[in-house]
Amino acid sequence: MFVAFFVIAIGSYITHGMLRDTTNQFEHTDRSTTVAMTALIVGEMGGFFVLLAGFVWGGFLGG
Repeated sequence: MFVAFFVIAIGSYITHGMLRDTTNQFEHTDRSTTVAMTALIVGEMGGFFVLLAGFVWGGFLGG
């Protein structure tokens, strides 16, 4: 599920690049764009913190 979410996000980046409309993708947004971008930000930050916690645990605390 999470992998599909990021694949869809990257696919939309590629689509916008091919359409050459990347100057301001957030100029005319709707509710679905806001929800998707919020979920993407939360997912990216959550993934980073999981990796950071594993690094700290493995390198300094328990590993």
